Amino acid sequence: MSLSKEKSCQGYFNYCEKKLRQYPHRYPVPKLHTRYPIKRNAIDITHEHRLNEWVYSLYPSSQLSADRFLKVAKVTAIVAFFYPLPTRVDRYAELIKLMVSYFILDDHTECGYGDVGRDVDQCRLVWTQFMTMLDDFKTPGSVPMSEWKPYLLGMYPVFKGISDTYTEQQRERYVREFKNYAEGNIEETVALRDGVVFTSIEQQLKIRLKTVGARPILQTMEYAYEFCLTDSEWADPRLQELLDLCTELTVLVNDIFSFEKEALNESHDLRRMFNTVALTAILDGCSVMEAMDAIIGRIATKEERIYCVSRDILTDGQGCSPAMEMMVRCIFYYTGGNFKYTTTLDRYHMFNKA
Repeated sequence: MSLSKEKSCQGYFNYCEKKLRQYPHRYPVPKLHTRYPIKRNAIDITHEHRLNEWVYSLYPSSQLSADRFLKVAKVTAIVAFFYPLPTRVDRYAELIKLMVSYFILDDHTECGYGDVGRDVDQCRLVWTQFMTMLDDFKTPGSVPMSEWKPYLLGMYPVFKGISDTYTEQQRERYVREFKNYAEGNIEETVALRDGVVFTSIEQQLKIRLKTVGARPILQTMEYAYEFCLTDSEWADPRLQELLDLCTELTVLVNDIFSFEKEALNESHDLRRMFNTVALTAILDGCSVMEAMDAIIGRIATKEERIYCVSRDILTDGQGCSPAMEMMVRCIFYYTGGNFKYTTTLDRYHMFNKA
């Protein structure tokens, strides 16, 4: 794409930003800012005519009604903000399908209308099948698929296609991060069934940091931009801290903007909500708005720490590889993009139980 064309797309995006919809909130979200860059991938505009083609390729196997799937289909902008740097169109299309797969799984395993809901046995079944699917990437043909849920069969080519582009080392961490995500979803469902009483935010975050799914997304930056971290670079304690900080920020920002939706789903019973704002209000004995302010303070602290750790990596006297530099850059854009995307996500502003 020419520079003039990209500038034109960016100008169009800025124009659209001035026309964001406003929604009434029972719990108004306080003013919230991020220090990290926000950019939208130009493919989201130049190939807008193909978005439905990519999204609806998963509809036949999704086992969601047309109305339910339509809400899932509206999440495509998340890819534009999470992966804003120039990338190949074919890879961008697969990342959209990957994100749609996330939300199909989310709807089936968390929502009352889903195939699983919060049933622990069914939850274990689906997420075990998901992990079995991941095992097949390392040993193709070793796993029978006859009992898999249709929506898992539908998303298998998406996950497998990304895996096939990786080196053995990349595939190992790709599978590992998605398995942690699956295990976290089982842990969360069991905790909700058992009525686990959390005594600190950190205790709840041990589960939430897995279920928010940020680390698998961050790992796929290697796929999106075709770079490869060495095992030692991936294991670098500083990069691991960055990934954890970025993941916690994803949870905290999500919990502020999804609070209204979750409160409605749980009839405003804070004790039934798996949400750091709700837990802060319970533990501190404060109002929801005061709890949101506390979480915003935590967000600011985490953003500052990301900057400090990133600076340490990029100014390392031993040198920073182009791949590591690219990963840090991706983390910056992901952090800003998550903030921007979450503030405009229709799923958090359609306040009904349908």
